[in-house]
Amino acid sequence: MTKFLIILQLLVLCSCSEKFVRIELDAKWRQTPLPIEASEFIARQSNIKFWKYIESFQSAFNASAKELYNEALAKAGLMLSSTELDALKFSLSIRVQSPKVQFYQQMADSFQQKCNIFFQTSDRNIACNLDDALRVKKNIPDNSLVHEFDHIYPGSEHNSHLLIVYANFYIPEFKEAHQKIVSMLSSSNIKYILRHFYQ
Repeated sequence: MTKFLIILQLLVLCSCSEKFVRIELDAKWRQTPLPIEASEFIARQSNIKFWKYIESFQSAFNASAKELYNEALAKAGLMLSSTELDALKFSLSIRVQSPKVQFYQQMADSFQQKCNIFFQTSDRNIACNLDDALRVKKNIPDNSLVHEFDHIYPGSEHNSHLLIVYANFYIPEFKEAHQKIVSMLSSSNIKYILRHFYQ
C-alpha cells in the first residue's frame, strides 16, 4: 500500500509541473502587411466578403502598423461574426496568411516594376498606367494566367479580357484604378483580378 501511495504522489507531482514549448520561426521575407493578411483570411470565407473588405478599406498608406491593424479589424468586424473575428485575431497573431501574401509579392516582384501599382493583360503586357493597359489592341482570351487562388471581381468571372492588377489595396492609386475598372466592367468585358503587391 505504501508503494502505491508513493507512486500516486509522484504521478500527482509530475502532472502538476508546467511544461513550456517555445517555437521560433524565422522567415526569409520581410513582414507582410496585416490588412493584406486579413484580406486573405476573409477570402477563405467568401470572395464577395473579400471584395467588400477591399472596397471598405480607406486609403491608409501612411498609417502606422497599429492603425492599420485596428482598421483591418474594424473593417473585418463588419462582415465576420465575433467568433470569426477572434479567429482572425489569432490568425494575424501567428501570421497564418503571411506565406500566401508573400507568394503574391514574389509573383509581382518577378516583373521588376518600379511603380506602386501595375497591370497585366492577356497578351502578357505590363503597364504602370491603367489607360495604357486598357489600350491593348489584341486582348486574346488567355486563362493560362488565371490561377485558382486569384481574387476575381464578382460578376467578371466569365468575361474574356483579362486585367490583373498588382497593388496594395489601401493606397490611393489602387482606389482610383479600382473605381475606374469597376465602372467599366459591364461595358468592356474585363475579367478583373487583384493580386497583392506592396513596397
